[in-house]
Amino acid sequence: MVFIDTVDSPDSYQDDAEHRVVTGLLWLHGARTGFTPLTQSVVMGRADHADIVLSTSHVSREHLALDVTSAGVTARDLGSKNGSFIDGEQISSAPLRHSAILRVGDTIALFWNAPGPADTGFRAIAEGLYGGPTLARAVEDLRPVARSELSIIIVGETGSGKEAVARAVHDQSGRKGPLIAVNCATIPEQLAEAQLFGHRRGAFTGALSSEAGYMRAAENGTLFLDEIVELPLPVQAKLLRAIQENEYVPVGETRPIRANVRFLCAAQAPLEQAVARGTFRQDLAARLDGYQFRLPPLGARREDIPFLFSRFLGEALGGSAPELSPRVVETLCVYPWPGNVRELINTARQVAVLRGQETMIRYEHLPERVRSSTTRGQDSDRTRSEPPPGSIRAPDSDARELEAALISQRGNVQRAAEQLGISRGRAYRIIAAGQVDISRFRGGKK
Repeated sequence: MVFIDTVDSPDSYQDDAEHRVVTGLLWLHGARTGFTPLTQSVVMGRADHADIVLSTSHVSREHLALDVTSAGVTARDLGSKNGSFIDGEQISSAPLRHSAILRVGDTIALFWNAPGPADTGFRAIAEGLYGGPTLARAVEDLRPVARSELSIIIVGETGSGKEAVARAVHDQSGRKGPLIAVNCATIPEQLAEAQLFGHRRGAFTGALSSEAGYMRAAENGTLFLDEIVELPLPVQAKLLRAIQENEYVPVGETRPIRANVRFLCAAQAPLEQAVARGTFRQDLAARLDGYQFRLPPLGARREDIPFLFSRFLGEALGGSAPELSPRVVETLCVYPWPGNVRELINTARQVAVLRGQETMIRYEHLPERVRSSTTRGQDSDRTRSEPPPGSIRAPDSDARELEAALISQRGNVQRAAEQLGISRGRAYRIIAAGQVDISRFRGGKK
């Protein structure tokens, strides 16, 4: 099993291309797919003359402008009927940061502003390891390392998928033996040495039979030690010798056993922190540190979230997943996922049990803790015809211009909006925000 290429050529990651910042929109849901680079200011909308055409009834003809300057990119609502949203919050104008989630009507996009290509899309990066450009870029250097005999430290938050990375490395290594995954935090301290290296019958109280141990089980394969900082210090000393000498002695035995094992380990933080606390041997940390791989948490690869959720939802249902509404995709992306991929899996399973019979998963079907990540107070997927009065306050200059236009047009809102080149809906929103008193223009009064 090999890592699956995520770009047309590995050279895409070399030389200047590896460090060049790419700016654009990665489409996650709705009217468009793929990646759209942003090299100049654009207008998004339903109109044929828009720079980015979104063919859906929930999008205004000229809905949103993306102003590209040397200082960055700013999203600016153009008086749209249904509003524009960044990270779940309705905006009139706001700067965009990398991985911001943009919702325009039924279309969801992620704003990309980082080095490396963003057009790889969501795909299988390796067997059992799925992701988009953030994860693909992170694992790129693992390809040559996986084929070597270097020990690898995988650093990542709990639940972020460290075992999936270890399995991908093992599959690529060419080793004929199995991958044996051990969570060191679950091994009782008094049994850690016996479980890791095996033991002879009668070697200690309760040893009613001989056991081969994890090292023997991983022969000719890979031993993956998750949460390795939880190993007791005496066992760390014996592990160091096993790695250096390629041999170990089971508990109760006197003769060493030769070993052909490749070591991978994982921790939630760099091993140097445990060394500084005095809970991990410095010499073992140095011996294991053939290569250190940092696995991005799920919240740092937002582009993966809706696709992973649909995949896990389908697996839980034993078939294809129901469609996700735009607000569900937006909410899933904005939620921080402190439990990472493990929490996402559990959420998908919960939705499958409670709402698996639905043809579309809607906002109200998500657990409350996930819905709370968007705080604008909406409780359904219905598209509003207008935002609540006062929810968006226009700049005072806009209000003054509208007031002057209303005076010249004798209180006619439609003609005043046309005079200013804005939509009638935007004019009414400025009025509804209390910035212009429309009553003084009724009846031809000035």
